[in-house]
Amino acid sequence: MLSGIDLIAWLACAAAWLGPFAWNAATGRMRLIHPNALFPIFTVYMCLMPLHYRFYGETMLRTSASWADETWFLATPMLWLAVFGISYHLGVRAAGLPLRLGAADATDVLVHLEVRQGLPPLTLFSSALVVLGLMLLASLLMPRENYAKGFYFMHLFFMGYQVLPILVLAQNKWLGQIFLLLAAPSGLLMRSKAAFLYLAIALVVFFQHKLFRISKFATACAVGLVLLTPFAVARYASVAAYAEDQADPNAEKWVGWDEALLKVESREYAFESFVCVYNWRKQGGELTWGGTLLGELTQMVPSALWPDKPFNFFDFPSKYLPADYRGYAVHYAFHLATLFYLDFDVPGCLLGFACLGLFNGWCYRQALKWSLQRRESWPMVLNLCWVVHSKFVVEGGFGGAIPNTLGALLGIGMTLALAGALAGVLRGRGPGVGTGCPPPATPSSEPTLGTLEKEYTPWN
Repeated sequence: MLSGIDLIAWLACAAAWLGPFAWNAATGRMRLIHPNALFPIFTVYMCLMPLHYRFYGETMLRTSASWADETWFLATPMLWLAVFGISYHLGVRAAGLPLRLGAADATDVLVHLEVRQGLPPLTLFSSALVVLGLMLLASLLMPRENYAKGFYFMHLFFMGYQVLPILVLAQNKWLGQIFLLLAAPSGLLMRSKAAFLYLAIALVVFFQHKLFRISKFATACAVGLVLLTPFAVARYASVAAYAEDQADPNAEKWVGWDEALLKVESREYAFESFVCVYNWRKQGGELTWGGTLLGELTQMVPSALWPDKPFNFFDFPSKYLPADYRGYAVHYAFHLATLFYLDFDVPGCLLGFACLGLFNGWCYRQALKWSLQRRESWPMVLNLCWVVHSKFVVEGGFGGAIPNTLGALLGIGMTLALAGALAGVLRGRGPGVGTGCPPPATPSSEPTLGTLEKEYTPWN
């Protein structure tokens, strides 16, 4: 049963991870794309479902049932996770990024910058439409039996649909709204319970509290995508049913809502899988000394480039979730802390989360610097590709987040390159000459959000 110790541990975890974000929000200086926002939010969220089950005297995983009666079963790992949160924020700060935002960060003027200066909006719209069409074609042609194996290039390429509408909307409000309407339905091809949420999250994270002022239609689309999520949930449940019983050719059907909801709830067990590993280590389990991280990196190598690579897809559940492992070709989530903890225990987690904070802080700082210097928003859009996959990082390490981010970056990069080439042709400069856009003016001194705020005003 849920105890006061569990609640205290969760509050400590939330305070450690969300402290900087909450302080900035209280002072009106919240920026969701900042490293202290989305990733910490998802980290704290992943602890809630195991607490929910514990309230009813249950566990999410059958493996953890033998430890469920222990008072500190969830509390101790959550307290350690709080310590890891402090390490993460120290990494962000080490990247030269302040955790406490200044007065100029109260509004994000970057959303009012053009994606590329001098790039005709219709050219970008047409290029994005071509790339989206290629994404849809690639996803439809992807062999069903190869979905959960290797790098699955075509599916990863399709991940760019999550950010492409932001790219067009940032350049032109009206064309962006049309493109958003065309791209949103493609989420059903994702085979994910959060298929519609990814695009909605990208819209909210990038445009934040100014989304309504920029486009009421885009705001309505974001709300609509959230409301459409039950259809993605049912679709996801039908795919999960197929994966769990491939002997039944009629397994993939639209399952009942109760069954679909149960499957969704049972997929949020990433933190509890870390709890299992933590208890396993307490009983004398041996460290893998880098083997787990190496396995993660191995799985990211495309099978086309390494046909004989070792395929250890089931190693984690078969070793650490024995009561749950049934041998089906389905994904078993593990928390990011599990990846570091299996290899190097607590010191590995401290170093791993610090390095992740350093990386996230560096990416954001560079994107912000380039956007301010160039007076263009495309660097921040590229950073958004990584930010929207924060949940992938929390619940599955880098094996899913990095390939999905690379797929999104590929879609954005192809769109910008194609748009630049078309713009060059239209200007009579011929294809292959730069990007077709005039170079941005180099300011005499590095601009800040405060100085740009005086130059740019919100869209009407």
